[in-house]
Order: sequence, then C-alpha cells, then structure tokens
Amino acid sequence: MKEGTSGPTDRAAWRERVDKCLAAVQAFREHPPEVRCAADLAAAEREDARLCDELHAALMAELTQAALDKPALQEQAQMLARSAPKRLKAAGEREVHVQFQRGPEAPLRAVSYRRRPGDAFHREKGLFPAFVLLGLDEHCSPAAAAQMARSACAVASLEEAAAWLRDGAGLQIDIKTLRRVTRRLGQRARAALPTHVQDLRLEGEGRRLVISVDGGRLRVRQNKAGARTAKGRHRYHTHWREPLLLHIYALGPDGRLDRSFSPLIDGTLGSPEALFQLLRQYLPLLLALQPTSILLIADGALWIWKRFDALRSAGLLGSVRVLELIDFYHAVEHLTAFADACPHYPRAQRTRWRNHARSLLRSGRIDGLLADRDRILASRKRSDALRRKRNYFLHNRDRFRYAWARHLRLPIGSGPMESAIRRVINLRLKGPGIFWHEDSAQAMLLLRSSYKAQRWNELAKLACNAPLEALKTQIGNAPPRP
Repeated sequence: MKEGTSGPTDRAAWRERVDKCLAAVQAFREHPPEVRCAADLAAAEREDARLCDELHAALMAELTQAALDKPALQEQAQMLARSAPKRLKAAGEREVHVQFQRGPEAPLRAVSYRRRPGDAFHREKGLFPAFVLLGLDEHCSPAAAAQMARSACAVASLEEAAAWLRDGAGLQIDIKTLRRVTRRLGQRARAALPTHVQDLRLEGEGRRLVISVDGGRLRVRQNKAGARTAKGRHRYHTHWREPLLLHIYALGPDGRLDRSFSPLIDGTLGSPEALFQLLRQYLPLLLALQPTSILLIADGALWIWKRFDALRSAGLLGSVRVLELIDFYHAVEHLTAFADACPHYPRAQRTRWRNHARSLLRSGRIDGLLADRDRILASRKRSDALRRKRNYFLHNRDRFRYAWARHLRLPIGSGPMESAIRRVINLRLKGPGIFWHEDSAQAMLLLRSSYKAQRWNELAKLACNAPLEALKTQIGNAPPRP
C-alpha cells in the first residue's frame, strides 16, 4: 500500500467524511434511480454497493484513527518497540494508506519506528508497532487481510483471487500485494499456533479418532547464481519437494467419517520431525476429548511408524487405546510389486497369486501369506526385490489385522488422507507451471489446510494473537539485544 499526504488524517476530518457518505446514501434512498429492466437494477445495485463501501471505509478509518490516538495504545506501542529483537528508534508520525475490508484505501496517522536512517541507496522502511497491536499488517486491516488470503487459497491462482476481490469487494489489489499479505497471514498464524493452540474448537467427546500422515508433491523455485535475464529477472531451478500432511478426524458409530467433527489438517515442507512436532502441539487438544480409541493409519514408510512408536513410548498418547494399521491399498501395491518380481511365472499365474494373497491379507491371515511368500522366495534366494517385499510384510505383520479392524468398524484404508492430499495440495499447490518460493508454500499449506477443514475463522483469529512475532517478521530475525 502506498504512503502519502493527501486525505483526512484526524478524527474531525473523518467525521466530516462519514457525514458526507451518509448524506450520499440518504440521497440515493430519497431519489433512487429509475429501474425499468434488469440492466437498470444491476446498475443501481452497483451504485448502492459503491456508496456503502465508501461509508464502511470512512467509518472504520474514523474508528481506527481514534484508537491510534489513545495514549494507552501509544504506550503499548512503545513497549512493543522496546521488546523487539533489534533496536528501534521513533521517527515521528507518518501518514499511511490502509485498506479495510471494503471500500477505498484510507490515510491514517501513526508513529513510525526505524532501525537506522535511510539514504539514497538503502531505503529504510518505517515500522508501526501501533499497527501491529491493531492487526494492521502490510497496511491491511485484519478482516481485509483474512479476506485476501482466503480468496488466494480458495481459487486456482492469485490472478483469479485478485479478480474476485475486485468484482466482489471493490478492492483494487495487485498480485504482489496479494501474495505478500497471504504469506504474512500464514506466517503470523503459524507463529501464534504453539501458544494459542487451545483457541481451536474441538467438539465430540468420547469418539474414536484417526490420525493419518502422508506426503504429496509440489515444485519449489530456487534462484540460480549468475547473470539475470534481459528483463532483469532471476533464472531459477524448479525442484520437486514433498510436503508432508497431517490429518486428524473422528469416526461415527458406523465407522464412517463423522461429518459433525471439523478435522484438523496441517502440513509442512520441513522434515518428518517438524511434522510430528505439529502433531505434538495438537495432542493435548485431542486427549482432552477423552477419545475411546485412536487409530494410527498410514503407509508402511519407516519414518512414520518410527515416530509413532516414539510418541507411544514417551506416553504422549496417554492411556487411550491405540491401534495401528497400514493402509490396505498401499499393502496391495506391495503384493503387486512382489508378483511382478517373479518373471519366471506366467502373467496369468502372477495375477491369480496376487488375488489369492489379497484375500489372505484382507481376512487377516498374515501367517499364511508369509508362508506362501517364503515358498516362492526359496526358489529365488538371490532375488533382492523379493526379499525386500517379504521383509516389508514381516516387519509390519502386526499392522495388517484388517479382519479385526472391520469387526471393530474401523477403516482399513486412508481414503480421507488421500482426499486431503488432493484437496489441499494437488488442487492448489501442484500443477503445470506452478512454482513456489518455500516460505510462500509453507504459508499456503497452513492456510489451505484450515480452509478445507472449515477452520478459517479460527486461523484468522490466530493471526491476530502474535504481535511480537509479527513485528519480528517485519524487521528480520536477530538475537535479542541486552
């Protein structure tokens, strides 16, 4: 958002602007346009929306400027500036244009803080601790920032999101601003999550919970060293990365997905340990529901079950009954791979064996399946592929109790997890020609996960609960000064 010196910046001027907008609305009411067809009605509706948007912006600007002028808020802003990790110095009042949820930008006054004076080569932007306290990040109100970020994560591209905001809310937002506001909202929500996770609302005491983990794919861009293009742009690599997703949901009495329970979905581009650190943050909320049991279901990746076992050994799952299952359809893929590693058998014989092994697996007769595999392996002792597939089932034999799981009305597949991968990652973060900076992808993972889990309002509140963390992201990370 731009800075300037034109427009009302004191409360008296804003009251005058509000009165003028009210007069315009009253004039529209007393002398409405003539409506004779659908086009006339559409034009009248657009004019009414424009007048109401201007009134909304003026009212919010008057309210916000009054809050900024209060001595108590100014004192809190000074204290916040002193607690910043880098030394800040007051640089006097400056006028800044702020975007509210509807209507044009409004110029407001606030005290600016700087780290050092700017010069012709290094322009030092001002920081506004009072804005941080009110949630005015990137010169947008909290509601405006949430609206922009929601549009950005809901549709297929930032271009479409900007068009939605322009046509639906009358906001003239460029792509760079929309990207920056979206990224910052996700960063602030992530910074507030560890200390405000209890603000998430979970309902459904005494139910059965399912915890599932899996990964997807997206492409991250990394700038190349060397000369730029003729237009001055960085050349870049586009590496594939695996975003890891966590999905927690509840089951109904019939074993199906409980639609009355809003799931918890979260993800990261970090390491597996970073993903399980997210799970540790959510576990106190889950255990407070006093679930009757917790089902851990995933594919057979060693890194998943190694960390699940660590959680159980540390007692972080409490005294709840914990069940473990490997997704049945991933297990069937390993059966197919085992059969394909037997080229000495005709294709029809391999297909019959795979179908028979699938029936043994589904009925829980894992011992019979292992014995059948040992018989085949005895004739091909040097086959490393057969030995690896056999060891996969041997090491996870206690996680293939599908008949027992069906008797308890538990799912044997990770369909909801695969659906979450598709809805969160594939439909927004993955696609031809879509490349992400890592910090933008990290923020979008959290935003998109909360949006698809019907927890957007909770996420928007989280973003307003970390004023110091928001200030740190503006001035950069540095060790606290003495």
